[in-house]
Amino acid sequence: MRNSEINQLVKDIQLEVNNIAQGKVNITVDTTERTPILCGSYDNITGPSTKTESIDRYFDADVFLQFFRQRAKWLNATMQQKQDFTGHPATF
Repeated sequence: MRNSEINQLVKDIQLEVNNIAQGKVNITVDTTERTPILCGSYDNITGPSTKTESIDRYFDADVFLQFFRQRAKWLNATMQQKQDFTGHPATF
């Protein structure tokens, strides 16, 4: 995938993630590895966390986005609500 395609992918995914959890997730790409890595960084109760996915021939943007869709309520919750919750973020 060319750099221009990767940059467009990052923009598109960021727009989608903003629809799920506005301002809660920052989408970037790490190109220091041979295969670019798509990164979705967000605040967790233990500190910053990042969901990553290699942008290789198996990459599926919808699968990457599903991680955030599944956790939408948790991502949009306050830090106090997250700390009070004892389950998995996907079941918030």
